[in-house]
Amino acid sequence: MTPEQPADPLKTRLERVPPSSAPPEEALRTRLEARHTPDPPPPDEVLTVLPKQLAARFRLLSELPAQGAEANLLLVADEHGRHLVAKIYRHAGRQASREVWAKLPQLDNPYIVRTLETGEAGQRDYEIMEYVHGGTLAEVVENRATDALPAMVTETVRQIAGALGALHDVGIIHQDLKPENVLVRSRSPLDLALSDFGVSRVLDRTRAAAGAAGTLAYLAPELLLSSGGQTSRARDWWALGMMARELLLGQRPFADMVKPAIDAAVMLRGIDLDGVSDPRLRMLCAGLLTRDPEDRWGASQVASWLAGDSPPVSYTAPPAVSPRTRRALPLVLRSVRYSKPEDLVTALTEPDVWNAAARSYFTDMGPAHQPSEGWRALRKWLRQFDEPDEYDVETLQDLIDHQLNDPALGPDARLVRLVHVLAPQTPAMCRGLRVDRENLLAIARHAVAARSPADENVRFVEALWQQNLLTELAEYPASSGLRRIDEAWRTAQALSDETFGRLWPLLPPPAQQALSVPPDARTVIAPQLCLVLGAHEDGISMWQQLDQVSARTGNVPWFRLARHQAGGGPAALTALRRLVPAALAEAEQTARRTAAAQAAQRAQLARWQHMEAERMSPGALMTATTRAVGPFVGYAGGMLLVARLGTSYPALRDLAVSSLVIGLILLSVHIMVEITLARHIGGPYAHGYTLFSQAGGAFSRAGRPRGAGFGCLIVMLSCAALSFPAIIYALLLVLHLRSVPRRRALWNNQHAAAYARVVTQR
Repeated sequence: MTPEQPADPLKTRLERVPPSSAPPEEALRTRLEARHTPDPPPPDEVLTVLPKQLAARFRLLSELPAQGAEANLLLVADEHGRHLVAKIYRHAGRQASREVWAKLPQLDNPYIVRTLETGEAGQRDYEIMEYVHGGTLAEVVENRATDALPAMVTETVRQIAGALGALHDVGIIHQDLKPENVLVRSRSPLDLALSDFGVSRVLDRTRAAAGAAGTLAYLAPELLLSSGGQTSRARDWWALGMMARELLLGQRPFADMVKPAIDAAVMLRGIDLDGVSDPRLRMLCAGLLTRDPEDRWGASQVASWLAGDSPPVSYTAPPAVSPRTRRALPLVLRSVRYSKPEDLVTALTEPDVWNAAARSYFTDMGPAHQPSEGWRALRKWLRQFDEPDEYDVETLQDLIDHQLNDPALGPDARLVRLVHVLAPQTPAMCRGLRVDRENLLAIARHAVAARSPADENVRFVEALWQQNLLTELAEYPASSGLRRIDEAWRTAQALSDETFGRLWPLLPPPAQQALSVPPDARTVIAPQLCLVLGAHEDGISMWQQLDQVSARTGNVPWFRLARHQAGGGPAALTALRRLVPAALAEAEQTARRTAAAQAAQRAQLARWQHMEAERMSPGALMTATTRAVGPFVGYAGGMLLVARLGTSYPALRDLAVSSLVIGLILLSVHIMVEITLARHIGGPYAHGYTLFSQAGGAFSRAGRPRGAGFGCLIVMLSCAALSFPAIIYALLLVLHLRSVPRRRALWNNQHAAAYARVVTQR
């Protein structure tokens, strides 16, 4: 089968290992990883049965006693009765590296356990491997024969070096080399097989960010300090050196020691080889246990040593502890007593201890003639170690009397100098973090993504900038690149400030006032550090973020103009990032005003719709219809009265009947026209738009008395109605029809004015 090979993005872990109460065997974890990723789930129950997919092909024989932290080992038999080992990972979901799985078929080395099959069963990863029945190298250490020790150690190194060479040739770093992971096929002659690739990884470059993998006692020094620094093939060769030393001395390294003590032994003092009497084997251990991975022995040097040659060794023996150091008065910090400088330096690899020391000793030191209590205690403690056999007396005195009193130095810079004098070989570190290019990039990225300026990554970047810490850290061994990074960082920031100055006149006064406060590290200096460190993908991501901001600030014309005139390049990018908060604030303010206006418009429109609903409600329409028909009831009664009077005269009977018919037809026209107008106007019809209202015009005036002349006109019209009623009916219809457009127009004007008043607020 060909497993998938998912991308394994580079992850630089920057933080310390678990608290000192953690057992030495606990795998190294880093603080930034713990800060930004969830804790792993608790282990599932130990499997006592095979998953169904495997149970159909293999028979479970027993559960092997050597259980790892991440998997269960089961002894099984295949259909031919061949004994095999099924390694079932405990957690559901992917745990094994698909990249490592893809490389395993390429391994054809007699000193590596053969992996026959890999896959997933029951939502758990599994591996089927050959069964090696002779136990582990750890059991050989317990029962080793001292008379044949040099030959046994040499043969062990030869076989494991061959296995590591095969692994490294295909790009795999084992990462957890220890006696428990070396199986024994035969003790006489010795036949070993390297196993357990559960935390192995594929490395497609010389070195990469270290992972929180491995057993603490066998981890190389470059993996112990805060970040874990850089992982490389050299870490496996260090572990081989620790195994060789363990075989020679019969002692498990750092037994019963807690994490800070292991750190001090590995990083500051080095590994003690006094118990190794054989000069050739002592050379081997010294070459493999060189603290600098660049000088540490690898495959070629081990092969040369096995051939009888003597490759150069850069091993530094741990310093002897002088009697004066043994009787030194302790320094108390956070209720912990430190009698030796190396113990204090080791403790300072914990961020909490570093910050406490900066506050206690160097934040408020006071004048030279009246030092603070903390500085006085530290100064007195340091003067105990000004002996030539321990430290450079002049350097230590200059540090105490002059350097640490320099008012231009910040608290972190003072601690950096203190650590450098007390432990000159310590890798560059600050606030419990190892400071190199890869870790700086990770810190800067976390600072850029931080949600608050109080984030510790943001404050760390600010300290690097304000206290010139990179320049201070450049004095540490193998840290010369930090000075160039600092120079490039400050040059890039100067160019960014120049670009920002050119854009400043384009900003309106409110934006200038908003940007008058200096930005925090997330806005400028942390992104600038990312760009200086050559992270091309970070630049692309920042420009994409700027494009998103531009899309959100389309209603901010000055930001569009500033982006147009800024041009391209890192200086333009960081200068524009400084404008983003003001642009977003203005865009949000404009959006809020627009939203408020739209909400008010919706409320006004809802009010108008409510008024319209009331105007055209069934009750309002019924009232309007009733008022529209009402006047014509009397009109109909008058027509009937005229017809009745006409029929009382035989000569007028036919005229009266025909006039009545015409009148009724015209009456129906009156009613339909008026009802149509009433239903168009709705509720307000009854309050000013009826036939005899002010809007009714002639009909309104006809209903008002005008004196004797007006009375004579009414009498004459009445007589005419009796003689020629149809003419009167027609005349009334004409008057009615003339009043309808006038009333409709009057209503439409009033309705439009009401709409403008309610909806558009005019």
